[in-house]
Amino acid sequence: MTHSAMIGNVETLVNDRRPIRSARRQLKQAGMALVGTMLCLFLLMGMLLIGILCSGPTSGSGAMDNADEGLFTSQHVQDNIAAANLAEAGVEDTILWLSAQGAPPPNSSAFAPSSTAFTLPLWSATTQSGTPPRAVVDFPDANNTFSVTVYPCSANPGNAQKSFLIESIGSYYGFKQVLHAYVTQTSFGHYSFFENGAGGGYFFSSAITFDGPVHMNNVVGTTIPMSLEYADGTMPIFSYNGPDAYTVGFGLTYYHNWVQQSGPPASTNTAAWNELSPNGPSSIKDNQNNISLPSTTATSSQLTAALGTLSTAPTSTIGATACPSGGIYIHGSIQQMTLSVSPTNSATQIIQLYQINPSNGVKVYTNITLNATTNQTVVQTGTFTTSGTTSITSTTTTSGLTNGVIYCDGNIGNPNTLPEGGLNGVIADNSTNSNGVVTHSNALTIATSPTGQINEDGSLVYNTQRQIQQSAGGQYEFYNNAGQIVTSSSSVTPSGDVPYYVPESSDTGSFLTKAGSLGIVTGTNVQGCLAYTSTGLTGTGYLPYMELDAALFSYNTFKANSLSSNQYPTLVMGGDVHNGPEAACGFKKFSFDNRMSNTPPPYFPTTQNRYTVTSWQQVETTIDGSP
Repeated sequence: MTHSAMIGNVETLVNDRRPIRSARRQLKQAGMALVGTMLCLFLLMGMLLIGILCSGPTSGSGAMDNADEGLFTSQHVQDNIAAANLAEAGVEDTILWLSAQGAPPPNSSAFAPSSTAFTLPLWSATTQSGTPPRAVVDFPDANNTFSVTVYPCSANPGNAQKSFLIESIGSYYGFKQVLHAYVTQTSFGHYSFFENGAGGGYFFSSAITFDGPVHMNNVVGTTIPMSLEYADGTMPIFSYNGPDAYTVGFGLTYYHNWVQQSGPPASTNTAAWNELSPNGPSSIKDNQNNISLPSTTATSSQLTAALGTLSTAPTSTIGATACPSGGIYIHGSIQQMTLSVSPTNSATQIIQLYQINPSNGVKVYTNITLNATTNQTVVQTGTFTTSGTTSITSTTTTSGLTNGVIYCDGNIGNPNTLPEGGLNGVIADNSTNSNGVVTHSNALTIATSPTGQINEDGSLVYNTQRQIQQSAGGQYEFYNNAGQIVTSSSSVTPSGDVPYYVPESSDTGSFLTKAGSLGIVTGTNVQGCLAYTSTGLTGTGYLPYMELDAALFSYNTFKANSLSSNQYPTLVMGGDVHNGPEAACGFKKFSFDNRMSNTPPPYFPTTQNRYTVTSWQQVETTIDGSP
């Protein structure tokens, strides 16, 4: 954002005398204002009546005295509202300031966003001396000001996702109001689907549906529009209930029943919008700004997180190392990685690795156990026998659990012409106490370098799954490979179909509390590969369907590898973020997992300068207790 753009935003606030608000907050405050106005009118009327009744030969001008007092009280209310508006303007302006920086501020203690050390100082701000420092903006004069202090989250130094608490004090002719807003860098886990540089293509309602935010960047120099093709009697393409259901950096064309339209449906055409986006025209926005992906030349935050306090990566032997104050570092490519859950404890995560030592061809077996109950990480190493069984040669037990990052310096699965092997399995539950409170989150991020590849050669599912949608007759609902809903009396997914999960907000089970979370970060994600068994013996064939309960991030692309005759459906419960056009085939269903946005997997990539407000409240005093 340029300096002039910042000034433009601030001037808009000055002229309107209102800060920018979301539609929901506008409605809420409008209702509160109406209620306040009615109460003031009743109060004044009551005082007027009392004054009239009390007036008489010896009562003086009681009506006027009480009316003056009522007007005085009403003026105080308005002055406090004006001070609150100034405080809110300070929050909004600071969020704009954070978004204008090239990267999140590295400060470890409270700071005023007016220092010239930043890419762009807060517009027209002066720094007020004292502790904590405050940036003061006359809005527009010394009787109308807001002052701002930013407090970095204590977890920022060890977290890829930075958070800040903005404290803003609005002052209007001596009346003061204090607002606290907690903002966090927007994670790429926020997106159900994100594509950098689509350059054309289409979504059609009979084959794809999203119930989470979707964003597509424009290819520089390309003006090819994206097509939205909706048909009668189909599920909507975008069902996410939010203002960013679908945002794109280019133009859109619309097709209804395969016939091109002159533009989007009329806002009054409810039937058409129910097939596109039930939330109406405001939920689809074209020609928006691009959102940059992290640079592939930058130091991998996942690698740094996995190494912890180790200064160099282990390279002496094939296998896994539990790094001090870090995660799991795996040296050498992996033929097969299988996730499983302990049969005696659903919160114990087991990770089995099958590797081949390139120096001697020996098949290396590694078993990693993350036990939240005993607070231990156990790494067992051995070899495969000729019959496929395992022989353990060493066991290392480390006190404490890892930070959740698992980094491989090679590929996971073989990137052959027909890719084989890779990653599949079950993600263990969170650890909870007897009251159901989470004591340890089983949040994992499995990563390679930006040039690496991870094959998904089987489903990746949560041990505690979201509830499956049921029809009015009590039948469980699934999607087939044509995007149609089919039903079954059993909750077991029929071969070739994927579940139709209820929205996260409608799940009445224990999914939100118990289910773990998974992020996958790599160069290329490949779905649907020839499988290996967990004992290292080659398997054959493709799955009839695939469910990926994970947030997927690809520095290159996400692609399907299936035979032309095997157009199987895929469910992604999480998100698919990738660079360049997606090379996929078959039906794809996206079930948004809002947890990936609010509490993303550890060290999952973030947008550099976009922030989400996670908490907003009016408080009585400042953090330092000053008036």
